[in-house]
Amino acid sequence: MFSIGDFARRGLVSVRMLRHYDAIGLLRPAHVDPASGYRFYQAGQFARLNRVIALKDLGFTLQHVQAILDDQVSVEELHGMLRLRAAELEAAIAADTARLARVQARLRAIENEGRMPTDDVLVKRITPSGSRNWWPQPPVPHPRTSDRSSSHSSPTSPAGWHTSA
Repeated sequence: MFSIGDFARRGLVSVRMLRHYDAIGLLRPAHVDPASGYRFYQAGQFARLNRVIALKDLGFTLQHVQAILDDQVSVEELHGMLRLRAAELEAAIAADTARLARVQARLRAIENEGRMPTDDVLVKRITPSGSRNWWPQPPVPHPRTSDRSSSHSSPTSPAGWHTSA
């Protein structure tokens, strides 16, 4: 028998993870001391632990891992699950490859010009239109949506701002 700490060290998992596996019924200890609550595992349980680790590494959830290990999933279903996981990974690789190509293109552009290129960045300049008050005006609220939280109406200025009465 192995204590939980020894079993965790030899199985390359944390004690906390073993406690979690016990709590969800994925890997129960072979014996729990009734007086101390200490968990003990048998050598034969390393096989199940290794299968849990392998299936997790493939990207399966712990619920799927438990179903697979408890023979609740047929070979055909497992085959389908693995094909789906392969497709998900291929899609993620394709997205990451495209993102990497964009990063590399940006790096090449910076290295060639010695600075961040601005030709693909739109810079919009706002100039005064000749009026005295050229600062941007606040948006005018729509008459049907302005101040819906208020049950009373208050007078508003021509720009739609509430004024004190």
